[in-house]
Amino acid sequence: MEYQITFQYKPPDRPRPDDESASDFPMPRFKQGEFMPIPAPGDSVVLLYEPNGQKSFKVLTRHFDYATEGYCVVNIVVTDISDDEMAARLKC
Repeated sequence: MEYQITFQYKPPDRPRPDDESASDFPMPRFKQGEFMPIPAPGDSVVLLYEPNGQKSFKVLTRHFDYATEGYCVVNIVVTDISDDEMAARLKC
């Protein structure tokens, strides 16, 4: 089975993620047996998000889509994370 991770951005003031944002994050594909960490709800991630460069997000949900035989898309919905919360998670 082959897997792909995609991300969608959900603004904090909206009930649903933006439709177009999943394609804004370039995500790798990987095959069964290869290690690829998949962020869980509550995790923080730093993504290269054009045009603003790197940005930190918090994972809200993840959805596994097995609709195509031999292929799974893992869609991860992220939202903004405050600078205070990010500072509490990391000491750089």
